[in-house]
Amino acid sequence: MNLLKIPLIFTLVTSPVWAADSNKPKVSLEEMDTYLEAIKDNDVEKQLLNSDYFKTCNAEYAKAEKTGADGKQAVQNCMTDVFQNLKPDQLKEIASNFDLKAYNKKAATSAESILEFLQKRLRKALYGVDLAREKKKLKEQNFVNHAAFYQLYKEQIGKNTLLEISRYCLEHFTPDGEPSSFLLVKAGQDENFLINKVSILNSGALDGLSETAVLIDPKTGANQFDQYLSATFKEDNLLKQQYNQMSPIPNQFFKDAKELPVCTLKTIKECKDRFKGDKKSFKTIALLETLKNAEFKAAKVLGSKVIGDRYKYCASNIISSMCEKFKCKNVYSDASTDNQKTRCSK
Repeated sequence: MNLLKIPLIFTLVTSPVWAADSNKPKVSLEEMDTYLEAIKDNDVEKQLLNSDYFKTCNAEYAKAEKTGADGKQAVQNCMTDVFQNLKPDQLKEIASNFDLKAYNKKAATSAESILEFLQKRLRKALYGVDLAREKKKLKEQNFVNHAAFYQLYKEQIGKNTLLEISRYCLEHFTPDGEPSSFLLVKAGQDENFLINKVSILNSGALDGLSETAVLIDPKTGANQFDQYLSATFKEDNLLKQQYNQMSPIPNQFFKDAKELPVCTLKTIKECKDRFKGDKKSFKTIALLETLKNAEFKAAKVLGSKVIGDRYKYCASNIISSMCEKFKCKNVYSDASTDNQKTRCSK
């Protein structure tokens, strides 16, 4: 793994404001590679926890508990034995199914590297969700639900800063006040970006959802939003059409943009009561799962570059512009410089 050449926090703090700046920060190739590998690592961890391998080996946990042994270690040993008994062609097929080559070329160079990668991802999935709950029973942790995936997505060791940037743009940044808006981004020459705002849900989906229904079934992981997924993210040709209909970023883009909080409660009604607003005043965990699945769908259909361009635009434009918008609203006073007043009036 290449180390980042530019300290990212320094870049964000010292970066010029507003997307129109000609000196806006650049995103290095090393940073992009690290980010793409980070999100793919999370995706693989999720798939491992939902795999038949895990379901089979999960039974080893109860057996180990009865003898006072380490249940998680028993599960890990079981899955390691399964992986090691697979033939090289079978391991390469797993790597192909996970699309490792597109994100982590080192992990897909040989059967040995694939095996090593899977073992590391398995250990992170088993032990990295919440180390404070190390002794909690595996069956009580309910790994195969979205809460685990959400934690895995948040808690990347060594890659936290990159993922925090991405999380902000996926979870909080809303380009037009619509929680279900997904931003397709294409990086052109000289970092001139093109965008297209696409809804991941059908029109009126939020109105169709019962406010008291549990959004994610705790037993099956079924997501209420899935039944309202828009045709764009169901049919590859429609997604490609949207990607080919990109346009320059409008001047009003950041004036119309909003920051929405994330609601971790079970129902829309609970979220409305918590944030004292309507259905468009927050994003739920269920909606975030649908947004993340839309991002992976876009990468599968359009290539991993589409995720890279989204991150690049987020790191170089959205973060600094939304920080400036916050300062214009909450920090700058009448005594601020003329330059600051001019920026805030635009």
